[in-house]
Order: sequence, then C-alpha cells, then structure tokens
Amino acid sequence: MDAPWNDAALASAFGQDFDALVAFASRAKAPLGYGFLRADGSVDMGRPASLWINARMTATFALAQERGTEGAAHLVQHGLEALSGPFARAGGGWYGALAPAPESGPAPLPGARTDQGSLAALIVAACGAARAGHDQGRELLARALADQEAHWWDPGFGMPRHSWDPDYSRPGALRRLGDALSTADAYMSAWRLCDDRAWLDRARSIMRFTGEAAARSGWVLPDLFDAHWRPLPPGAALDTDEARAGSLVASDGGAVAPRTWDLVVPGDSLPGLGLRAVRLIARLARVLNGLGEPPSPWMYDTAVAVYDRSQSDGWAQGGGFLLSVDGAGRPSVESRMWWVACEALRAAHGLGQWAASRGDRATAARLATDYARTVAWIDERLRAGQGRWIHELAPDGSVSTRVWEGRPDAYAAAAALLRLDV
Repeated sequence: MDAPWNDAALASAFGQDFDALVAFASRAKAPLGYGFLRADGSVDMGRPASLWINARMTATFALAQERGTEGAAHLVQHGLEALSGPFARAGGGWYGALAPAPESGPAPLPGARTDQGSLAALIVAACGAARAGHDQGRELLARALADQEAHWWDPGFGMPRHSWDPDYSRPGALRRLGDALSTADAYMSAWRLCDDRAWLDRARSIMRFTGEAAARSGWVLPDLFDAHWRPLPPGAALDTDEARAGSLVASDGGAVAPRTWDLVVPGDSLPGLGLRAVRLIARLARVLNGLGEPPSPWMYDTAVAVYDRSQSDGWAQGGGFLLSVDGAGRPSVESRMWWVACEALRAAHGLGQWAASRGDRATAARLATDYARTVAWIDERLRAGQGRWIHELAPDGSVSTRVWEGRPDAYAAAAALLRLDV
C-alpha cells in the first residue's frame, strides 16, 4: 500500500525533527533532573520539579540513545538519578513533585499527590533506559512494578487507581481513563522486558474495559470515573485535590495551577483518549499476533468505530483536534492540544497497518488520508521551528497558554516522529 507512513522522504524529515526535538529538550536539564522548559529554551527554576516531566524527558532521551544520538546516554543517566534518588520515597513509591531549589536539599512539595499517569511515564522511562543498556533502568523498573503491585493495581476491577495522598495512606476515589490507557501502554512495555505475562494480561484487561466503555457510550470515551469505574455524570462534584493530581505545577508559591484539571469535566468525552485507545488496541493486537494468539473478535471493529467517532467529533472545521466535546458531540473545549494530534498520527498509522494486513483496503486508504491531513496540519500550525512543537493553540489558531505554557513535554512528539507503533 502506498501510504504516507511508508514514504522514505517523510521518514527522513521526521528523523531530522526528532534529532532537533531532542537537542531542544536537553536544555531542560536541571539540578533535580529535568525542569519546566519555557518556549525560549530556558528552564523555569521557580516551578517545583515534576515527576511526570522527569519521567517523560528521560523516556525521550532513552529513545534518542537507542537511535544512537551522541550524548543521549548521559541525559538518560541524569534522569535515572533523579527518578531513583530525590523523587523516590524511602518507604516505597515516588513523590509527585519536589519543592523548587530548596536550600537544604530536595524535599517533597507539601500536599502534592502522586498520580498513576506520572508513574506510567516512569515505567516507560525505566523500560527505555533498560533497553538502551542502563542497569539502573532495570532496577528502577523492578521498583516501579513492585509499587504497582502494592499500591496501584486494583484486581477487583482489573484497572489501576488514579492517585494517593502525599503519604500513601489513602487512595483517592477518582479514576481517570487517561491514566489507565497510559498504564496499559506502560505495562505492555514492561512485559517485554521482564517476561512476566501478568503485565500483558493487565494491559489487556484495561483495553477490554475501555472497549466495553466505548460500546456503551456510542464509541466516545470520557476521562472521569468514580471509584467503581462508573462514568461521572454531568455536573458531578470533583474533589479538587484528586482532580488536579498530576497537573503541571505553577510557580505561585507551589500551588497547583487551575489548568488541565478544570477543563476536563464530567459528562464530556475526549477525542484524544479515543485515538489513544485505538493505537493501544492495535498495539495489543500486534503483540497477541506475535505470540500466535489471535486478537479477540471485538478488537478490530471496536478500534475502527472508536477511531471514526474520535475523528468525527474531534477534527474541527478549521483544522486540528478539539480537546473535548459534550454528551451531544458539541465542542466543549475547543483548544487544540499537540498531544491529541500526536495520538491521531499514531492511531492512524497503527490501525492503518492493521487494516491493510486484514485486507480492509477501504479503511486503510481512509486512514492514510487522515494521516496525511494531520501531518500537513502539524507542519503548518504546531511547529514553531524544527524540533519545537507548540503545545496548545486557541480556536482561532493563535498560540495559547491556557493550559500548556512553554514546551515542558517532548515525549508525545518524539514517539509520533519515530513511529513507535509498528
């Protein structure tokens, strides 16, 4: 099939952009691992150090080391030392954030909860470091998986928890599908390294729940659930501390900025989560095929249905993907986030290859068209220069900082550029 993801010139351009992305991201190096990178390439030293940012940056540099990028091994090691050192709790687990530039040494940020999304990123970072040859990566992975067993995996539901309070004494009641999908991604990576089928089976459990949730809701995916994994109804009250767990930390005296967590509300669905689910179903199918186990019959049809609904709801008239839509499919938050476009690329690629392998030429061709459209939009609107991806656009196409100020994340773009899903 003559699909854009098979184009050698595009692959070369993606590789060049990845190299530039890594060079820019390396400027985030700070005393406590990696800091919050501003758009101009400087680090905001007034912000607390974030576990999520450190894990994502370390994972990015591990990809670079595997690619043979000069100096990447040192960047991976720097991240591992932060993740294994000041971020690690003496009694097990990790701190979600560390206070900025403490004179007496690293200290946890008071009141900061630890969230599963950050720990899923840590697992991905540990896996990447281990693949790149870092023994400390394997050690970190072993500790992270033990922590998952002790605190995060809930066998009663076959799903992960979302957050714990700062001293790990009480789990939160909120559940987030975004965290669960990131967990499935991380568990599939962990399974490959530790050769323990339990992690693959847990990823499969998450994806089965996701498929069932999508089928019940008309192929859309909400993010917010209660402790019994029931979708929160419109207007449901949220515990602010739980809802903002994992949010980027602002510089106003250590308080958490009312950004990401106050935009995702009960009753809304996120096309970006649908696209993430599609690529993970496709990834799981590839894993199962590689083991000689046919994917479950529901997987392909569900992936296509969720993909089509996510594209229909998410792609805006003026281009780009909306962050969220309400229960009637009307735009709710019209900001265009870079991570959603990255998920769209990866979903179209992974599902497109799967469709082609099944002989579903019509679907494969449609996905190839979507992929090319998304690449063109990213190139025109989201790239401020080679390796510099704008994180958020306002509905009118202007650069926005409503949620994402600066360039704190590199991993979403890195994974899309390296086409990790095939």
